[in-house]
Amino acid sequence: MQVMKLVVTVIDFDGLGADGVKDAIENARYPNRCISPTVRNIDVRDIGPWSDDHPLNHRDKAEAEYTRLFETPNAALRGDSGLIAGVPLESTVMQQEAK
Repeated sequence: MQVMKLVVTVIDFDGLGADGVKDAIENARYPNRCISPTVRNIDVRDIGPWSDDHPLNHRDKAEAEYTRLFETPNAALRGDSGLIAGVPLESTVMQQEAK
């Protein structure tokens, strides 16, 4: 048996929010319970309005946009205020303690 750590990008078209996306992933009915995912943390960034031209909608631009959003240490370079609902981004990462 193996355990895997995945890094997955989710675009929340329906506005489920972090908790809703977490619940959707963890509570999906996988055939024969072949996988049992647990979301350990969520890091959220605002990507502005969605359009066909959005960089995350293009394979040749998505990686650079992902890097800009999640791996650029300077909030101004990411294009965000460093806050979500007035809370520092670092505080918005959901972490679930190992049981």
